[in-house]
Amino acid sequence: MTGALAVAFAIILASLCASVSPELSSFFIFDRNALMKGEIWRMFTCHFVHFSMPHLFYNLSVFGMAVYMAGQKQYPGFGRLCLWLALAISMALLIFKPNMSRYGGLSGIACGALYYCALMGLKEPRPWKAICALILFFLPIKIAVEIISHASVLPYGSPQSFIPMQTSHVVGVLGASLFYLIENHFGRQTHPPLQ
Repeated sequence: MTGALAVAFAIILASLCASVSPELSSFFIFDRNALMKGEIWRMFTCHFVHFSMPHLFYNLSVFGMAVYMAGQKQYPGFGRLCLWLALAISMALLIFKPNMSRYGGLSGIACGALYYCALMGLKEPRPWKAICALILFFLPIKIAVEIISHASVLPYGSPQSFIPMQTSHVVGVLGASLFYLIENHFGRQTHPPLQ
């Protein structure tokens, strides 16, 4: 099992376990008061908590696409990327959303992981390169539409059990871009150029 698949399996398993266990969700969720009391693990585990089955399904679907891409093309650093995005998203929410008391969801990490894989895919031959270019073009548009409309573009049904937090998607994409730059341009060359 590759590193990307091991990380993906752990994230998917933790998300599924949290979805069926209210006690585990309560222990994992981003809770500002608990974080301020030193429960730092919530910065990472909050991404396993989902507020409805459609929320879980959409997040795991997008994350699954990223895992597939990373696994198929053997893109390096997927585990480090997920850890970095979890921390970056949680820190951004802690700092920039001071009135938000609770948060959960994998969507920020999923968006960031998909964006990172699409950036890596620009080095691949066609048609993969074209698919990745489309992801890089349309994902920011999707996020912008959600920010402007204050709603998800995905059908969650009514009434929706949570408020979408597009800040996590923005930080996911920006964090993935920074990770890509550091890994591929300022650090060691982790993905050899194609011949």
